[in-house]
Amino acid sequence: MNNIRYFKLRDAQQLVRMIGAEWDLAKRATRAGRLCDWIYCTEILAVNTDMLVLTANNGRPIGFAGYSQKNARRHVFRRIVWRAVHFVLSLAVRNRGALREYYDVYNYAPADIARQFDAECDILIVDKCHRGGAGRVLFMEMMRDAAVRGVKKMRIDTDDSCSVGFYRAQGAREVYRATAANGGEKDAENVYVFSAEPEKII
Repeated sequence: MNNIRYFKLRDAQQLVRMIGAEWDLAKRATRAGRLCDWIYCTEILAVNTDMLVLTANNGRPIGFAGYSQKNARRHVFRRIVWRAVHFVLSLAVRNRGALREYYDVYNYAPADIARQFDAECDILIVDKCHRGGAGRVLFMEMMRDAAVRGVKKMRIDTDDSCSVGFYRAQGAREVYRATAANGGEKDAENVYVFSAEPEKII
C-alpha cells in the first residue's frame, strides 16, 4: 500500500534524482550536469506552498506533486531560503544564457490567461518503475489538498514531452495550445495550458 505525506527536507535528493532522469533541464546546453537538476529542484521548492510525496511501503518516495497558490502565506520563510539556494546554485553555471533560454520556453500561458488562475501545478512526477495508477493517486490528492486551501482554478503547463492525455483523463480542460519555442525539451512540438477546478474534479 502506498502512503501520501508532505515533503520533508530529506526528500530533496530523491526528487532531484527523479527529475534528472526525466528531463534534460539544460544539462547539455550548459554542460553543468547534475547541478541543473538541483537548480530546477530548488526553483520548484522556492515557489511551492505545498508538496505532496507518494511513498512505497518502505517509506521511499516514488512520486511528487506540488502546487503554488497566489498570495499564500504558508511556509514563507522556507520558500525564501530555497529561493536563496536557487540563486546561489544558478551563479555556479557559467553559461547562464543557455539556462535562461531553456526555461524561457516554459512560460506557456499568456498574461491574460495566467491571471484567471489562483494556483499553479509546479510538478507532478512518478518514478518510472512505479507508474500505472500512482500519478492519478497523486493528482487527486493534490486536488483535494488544493480544494481544502480554497483553490478555485489550478493552472497546469505541460508539453508533448509529458503525458498530455493524462491531464485530460483526470478531468482537466485544455485552455491554450501553442507551438513550442526554442529551449525546453527538444522533443516537444507543442505546449499546453490546462485548467483544473479542484472542487469539480474530486
